[in-house]
Amino acid sequence: MSEHRRFEHRRVYRVAVVLTLLAGLVELLASCGSSSGSSATSNPPAPVAGDPAHGASAQVLIADQGLEIWVGVDSPDVASMLRSNLQTGLEEWLVGAIVSDAAHHLGFYFAPSTIGVAEITAEGIQTTLPQIAADPSHYVPGGPGGFNEWAVTAKVVDVVR
Repeated sequence: MSEHRRFEHRRVYRVAVVLTLLAGLVELLASCGSSSGSSATSNPPAPVAGDPAHGASAQVLIADQGLEIWVGVDSPDVASMLRSNLQTGLEEWLVGAIVSDAAHHLGFYFAPSTIGVAEITAEGIQTTLPQIAADPSHYVPGGPGGFNEWAVTAKVVDVVR
């Protein structure tokens, strides 16, 4: 085989590999948010009493970029605002401290006593559930992220006591 043909063969192989990887990525992105996805994208269990993620006033299921997480809320006022957001469909920022815990659904949970809701937040604390799930220790208070609380866009999916 000539040097030119060998080069063309390698180039065709590389293009095929790249196209295969892109097709896999497209399939993965298409499955995000579908109910048939992995346990990270499906409806996780709500925290129960005794679980440090359990809130005194409400358990709120939020969705962000194809992931869902139950957030315990201690504040009755915040729980009321999130119930209202469920009814109206309003998406606001959910703000709170992250606790890294591999035993929880996405490898972390929000500390219930720190949960707040905001229409506007500082850009520096804005993140996403997938970003936190990729490296929860980065987002804990005192962690390399540099903030004690973080904000994620919260589409409220469900609220239970």
